[in-house]
Amino acid sequence: MPVRHCWNRLLICFAALMLSLSLLLLTGCQSSKGTSNDTLASVTVPNRTLAEINTATLGVFRRNSFHGGLVSPGKYRFERAGSRMNQIAYNDLFGGGVAVRVFVNVTPLDDTTTTISCNAEIVQDPGDPIIEDTFKVRQFQKKPYEDLLKEIQSRLK
Repeated sequence: MPVRHCWNRLLICFAALMLSLSLLLLTGCQSSKGTSNDTLASVTVPNRTLAEINTATLGVFRRNSFHGGLVSPGKYRFERAGSRMNQIAYNDLFGGGVAVRVFVNVTPLDDTTTTISCNAEIVQDPGDPIIEDTFKVRQFQKKPYEDLLKEIQSRLK
């Protein structure tokens, strides 16, 4: 009888472990978002006009080797070639290239305060209408984009 009791306990423990692992795999590992509205990074800018913010935003991104600009009021799209590390990480096997694409939103909060936020993605084979593929930059990778927005903010102080 004691051997059977041990097997029953072992089976219950195994079933509990498998259930726990299944729940973990189904829900995934998630961390809390550092910014609101599903943005990668954001800063606020007080007492500046949209024209001043536009000039600073274009200047910072161009200084950091991005091309692109305003696509509609308050919305920008910038792109640059990915780093060698991006090429390795995103399997640039066929020479189509890897790019970093950043989407910036400028949103007035009230009469005196504006929020600048961004999202970014890594793009395999940018510009190829058939095989271009994008990968959203995650929260744990946000530092370079946060730094760009902080640079815009510091230029406007």
